[in-house]
Amino acid sequence: MKILIKSENAIKVIMCIAESDKIISASTISKQADIKRNHLVEVLNNLKTCKLIKSYKGARGGYRLNKSIEAMTLYDILKATESKINLVEMKRNKYDEVVKQFKVIDEVVNKELEKITLASLMK
Repeated sequence: MKILIKSENAIKVIMCIAESDKIISASTISKQADIKRNHLVEVLNNLKTCKLIKSYKGARGGYRLNKSIEAMTLYDILKATESKINLVEMKRNKYDEVVKQFKVIDEVVNKELEKITLASLMK
């Protein structure tokens, strides 16, 4: 599995927001996470849609985590930006046993990603 830049940015954004003890603006996130504004908007929208962050409007608006760092996992963050978290996209064919084995590997990888909390990443 290759992690997309979008997913890498999502991880940086989540960690940046988590490090702040108050609502943090998009411009501050952009600077701290070193992400261009146009890329940041897409990532923030994905994270909001998946309810990982909450947005606040107004002059002092910005973003906060919508889950505790102990409850949020790496799987949650990647799922917000990846349509599927799979090692390979193989359709059923005459090599069904290979497809089955990769599905097992995918399940193991996803279970491991679900064990990695944001709290553990921030140590």
